[in-house]
Amino acid sequence: MLSAAIRSYSEASGSLVNLEKSQALWTLSTDPDFDLPQFAKASTYIKILGVKFGRDDNASLNWEEKLDAGNAKVQRWKNWRLTYRERVKMLKTYLVPVFLYVSVVFPLPESFSARLFSLFFQLLWGNRLNPVKRGITYLQRREGGLDMINPRVFFDSLFLKVNFGCLDSDNSSLWVNSVRDWILPFAESWVRGGSLKRGRLTRGFLPQYLEYGLRCLRKWNIAKVFIGSKTRKELYLTICRTFFYIQPVLKDCTTVTLKESLRFLNGVRLPANFFDIAWLSLHGKLYVKGNLKHLSVSERQCPLGCQQEETMAHFISECEEGRKIWREVSSRLKIPRLQCLTYPDVIYGIPASIPDIDRGTMYLIITIIKYYQWHTRTKVSVHSEPFHHRQAVNLILSELRWIKNLECRNRRETGGYGGMYIWWMWAYLHNAKYCWFIYFLSL
Repeated sequence: MLSAAIRSYSEASGSLVNLEKSQALWTLSTDPDFDLPQFAKASTYIKILGVKFGRDDNASLNWEEKLDAGNAKVQRWKNWRLTYRERVKMLKTYLVPVFLYVSVVFPLPESFSARLFSLFFQLLWGNRLNPVKRGITYLQRREGGLDMINPRVFFDSLFLKVNFGCLDSDNSSLWVNSVRDWILPFAESWVRGGSLKRGRLTRGFLPQYLEYGLRCLRKWNIAKVFIGSKTRKELYLTICRTFFYIQPVLKDCTTVTLKESLRFLNGVRLPANFFDIAWLSLHGKLYVKGNLKHLSVSERQCPLGCQQEETMAHFISECEEGRKIWREVSSRLKIPRLQCLTYPDVIYGIPASIPDIDRGTMYLIITIIKYYQWHTRTKVSVHSEPFHHRQAVNLILSELRWIKNLECRNRRETGGYGGMYIWWMWAYLHNAKYCWFIYFLSL
């Protein structure tokens, strides 16, 4: 009968089955009831469009292979010098496709969930540390997150959309009717448009992938009409927003301050290489020793020799060696307010109004000072180099000059008319070889 069906297909379609590349697999544990002499016999599994089908746990068979392939890529990529935003783009572009087509056919087994999360967040952070809660990273950047994906929800929502999304339509194809008939005894109310009631799904009566799909629908309270009418992205975002997003809790930060800080953080004026330190600083999660208590760090004193525990507050506003950088930059730029900023002023980059300087420019200056203060501190703690605050000051001023020149060039290229004002205040530098402008231009 099977041979006759193959011949009938060939006659109807005008194509022939390539017997040399085809294999046959008997999926039952017993001996085959009949023979197919024209096909080679597969011993354990066959592969169809890159997905393996065998006699045992097909989900584990496929995901084990893909997780190993994904791990090889992550170990090669994670040490690349990329910003968090670039890493999120990389994993969405290159890591997600490794698992994409398998996740449509077989949902990720629960036993592999930790491995999947580990791969994605190793690539994000570049190590196994998680300085910020994952629920915060899922937020969009304008909300204080990184627009990171939740890999478990991403692949599960894709599976649900593909396999259950057509049940709300009049689609009468064979596979849709098959899924509908399978789940009807267990989810009749849901199939008819109601909610999915709690009940025991007897193992063995349903295929594992359908059983898992029903559990997800019940866990996340997804109605048949909703899954049929929404796109895969809308389904994913709804699940994340309802169950997985965590709003940041920030010290001494009003809603207005947070919105303004995030606007400047994600704005075009801030060079990409300053984003990571500014973002970690916003959440109070720089890798200071006080934030690494869970690693049982024995030496928690400030590496700059202050003889005090290195906390975020100490690093930002209390370390006397670090304050030298702020005082000299303040003197060189002729901005006295810089040397008396409070902890919230520095951490969010939004101090009280300063005459002649717009808030966007002030945010940029504070962020660049923080960046080089942090890297100077890291050279001392990691590379055991001596602390030279003047070297950090020169790097800060050099970076500011470069940004000024870049904005002047962009202004000239656009003819001097645009949508934003940049004011640079004259500030003759200490060595008198050059001068720094702080201006607010009408573009």
